[in-house]
Amino acid sequence: MKRIFVLCLTMCIILSLQVDALEKELLYRGYSEDITENITNKNNKIEGIRIKDISKEDDSIVYYYDDDGDNLNYKDDTDKSYYFKIKNYIEKNDDYIDKYGIEKKKKVSAVLMGGYPIDIDGIYKRYKDKITEDEARYVTQALILNITNDTIINKRNGDKFDKVFTKDMKRYYNSLCKKYISDFKEDYPFKEKEPFIMGNMTPKRECKENGDTWRTGNLRIKNISDTEYVKLLNLNSDMILIDSDSDKPIKDNIIGKKDRFYIKFYEKPNDCEIGLKWKEQNAEIYIYEFKKGDKKTKNLINSGIKECEKIKYYNFNSEEDCTDNDKISINIKKEYSSGENESIIVSLIANNSVIRTSVLNSVNNWDYTFEDMDKKSEGENILYSAEARDASDEIKYKIKGNAEDGFIVSEEIIDGYSEQDEYEADNNFDEYEENSEINDIENEVLDSNNTKAETEKAEDNYISSPKTGDNSNISLYGILFLSSFIGIICIVKHNKRYL
Repeated sequence: MKRIFVLCLTMCIILSLQVDALEKELLYRGYSEDITENITNKNNKIEGIRIKDISKEDDSIVYYYDDDGDNLNYKDDTDKSYYFKIKNYIEKNDDYIDKYGIEKKKKVSAVLMGGYPIDIDGIYKRYKDKITEDEARYVTQALILNITNDTIINKRNGDKFDKVFTKDMKRYYNSLCKKYISDFKEDYPFKEKEPFIMGNMTPKRECKENGDTWRTGNLRIKNISDTEYVKLLNLNSDMILIDSDSDKPIKDNIIGKKDRFYIKFYEKPNDCEIGLKWKEQNAEIYIYEFKKGDKKTKNLINSGIKECEKIKYYNFNSEEDCTDNDKISINIKKEYSSGENESIIVSLIANNSVIRTSVLNSVNNWDYTFEDMDKKSEGENILYSAEARDASDEIKYKIKGNAEDGFIVSEEIIDGYSEQDEYEADNNFDEYEENSEINDIENEVLDSNNTKAETEKAEDNYISSPKTGDNSNISLYGILFLSSFIGIICIVKHNKRYL
């Protein structure tokens, strides 16, 4: 009996040491948790999945990426599942690509980035007052499995939602589908476009009595969002960053998307170099591959964002002479973002004549600069203006600004037409067409009434005495007067005969 007890104790110690060694080797343990309490439609127990770094107390949300295997046990169960964590890259060949293909992998990765909890595009923020966080988890998990199983739910099979889905959960699902499935982009969100400086960066010499300076054209930063900023580096004491709108120095050389700026040099720039620094966010995909446990459980997947700093360098070489002081660059851009046209025709005008024409469109980011324009003519400054029309030449937009600060095409239409009016008309075309027919009928009746009134007025004028200068009835009135006079004479003679 004593030997049996010692043998059992020895086996337990060995198993414990094996588990400890396993945890130290694999580092990650997956388990299920009950999230039913936070689900509105509770038809049965609802589970969420978490992964735990054995060396830390923290755990994080993960998802099953297919149905190959059993569901995970709960955290306190004796049966445990252990995983290897594999940092994955979209283009990397692995079992996932071999089984499902690169496109499905990209779509699942996009849903991981845009779904709960990362919510990179803020879709869940629009629904957070309508669905719980665990309901968002449930929707995200359902969509991932729908991708791998080719069972995406849309308008044609909307009855396929299970009973857990509330109306708002369905809307959240549809929003994720539209962004990451229907409008799927190959490079989203895995390849960010690098920010760059847009504009004429060749410093032009400005000859002044108190000393020459050099300055670039008006510049902008492209490929950053409204909430992102970049910083210019390596600006020495002879260089200063100026805000184009206020003509004041920019604090800490930090620039946002909407800022216009230029660089001013107090010394001639020869092979001068500055750096453009920004923070880049890259998506990282993590696959947790089942390695050991009492039962073969499903593989897991989640994602994260890695932020890193990047720097891009630009060189400057100056113009040599002062002749550029007689030339100017005139910028024109579109101010608004709603109701995008295919293109806008912009014209530069001087002395009431169009001298240059160009196009604003998505290719040039709705921003164009007319370079090397004459500043003076016969010793007098040239007064420039601009106009903007749509491609059909039917709509003319109002222009703000001037040649020195740049022109801005506003959303306001000169003749009262607006793109919003066009949008509403298109979306209510049947009503618009019906109202047009009614208006046509009303106009015909109105025209008929007007014609009748004008006829009656003309008849009244015909009966009344002619006005001074009215020669149309003089002959008729003369004949009637003469006939009446002759008639009176005849009557008088006739009466004298019988007297």
